Amino acid sequence: MTFPDAVARVADMAGVPMPRREAPADPGIRRRAAARKALEAAAELYSQLLADSQGDHAREYADGRGYDRQTRHEFGFGLSPSSAGVLLRRAEAKAVSADAMIHAGLVLRRDDGSLYARFRGRLMIPIHDRQGRLIGFGGRDLVGREPKYLNSPQTELFDKSSVLFNQHRAQGPAYRANRLFVVVGYLVAIALARCGSGEVVASLGTALTETQLKL
Repeated sequence: MTFPDAVARVADMAGVPMPRREAPADPGIRRRAAARKALEAAAELYSQLLADSQGDHAREYADGRGYDRQTRHEFGFGLSPSSAGVLLRRAEAKAVSADAMIHAGLVLRRDDGSLYARFRGRLMIPIHDRQGRLIGFGGRDLVGREPKYLNSPQTELFDKSSVLFNQHRAQGPAYRANRLFVVVGYLVAIALARCGSGEVVASLGTALTETQLKL
């Protein structure tokens, strides 16, 4: 962890309130905060859709791959809706603007100004940074479309060449075991973690970059 993150964690453990910070004046900070809120609203919706009747097929797929209910809960599995309307209505209910949804990489704008969802009808896996903050998603197609796997686009929060999936969970187990397994793909990492190997991370693509090696 960074020093500020460590202070915040220990303060929370000890029940000591942290001093309140002034609202940031930097537009970039506000934009990133709004994008995080958009991602969190989407993750909540995806989780709900997977749990209800719309998620029957996705749950059957996950069960068939060995990702049981406990695993799905631990790793935040979800299901993206088939249209942007559901997602945008949830964003509006959570006071999240369309611009924030765009900055988060959740929706895109057509030439005519209308919006459409980047992820449609996919099994969704949240992606976090090394501090455990939600920064994007990976989506696995369920109906034979290409690409089979689709990640969030590059945003101010997410750059797949600079992220290792599951790092925030794997850091402790890797330190204690003095080893780290590096695999290709988040579903492979989740499968290994489910089998008891918590010291596993995944690249978000077939390439392993210098930045990821340093991480």
